[in-house]
Amino acid sequence: MSKNICAHLCKSCYAQHVCAVHAITELNGTMVLDTEKCIGCGSCNRACVAFGFKVLQNKAPASFIKAA
Repeated sequence: MSKNICAHLCKSCYAQHVCAVHAITELNGTMVLDTEKCIGCGSCNRACVAFGFKVLQNKAPASFIKAA
């Protein structure tokens, strides 16, 4: 599932560049997070506080545990 999380329209989204699983993409001028890919590592939060806060605020620790 994807959701729009940032519309600051930065020239280069730092959060997108540090995402190890490539869960962040641009779509029509808005940065979109693929919640299925996101592992909740917090790298985006360290790169961009505004972006990372929105990503991580609604994720519960249980949502990061993948079924084997």
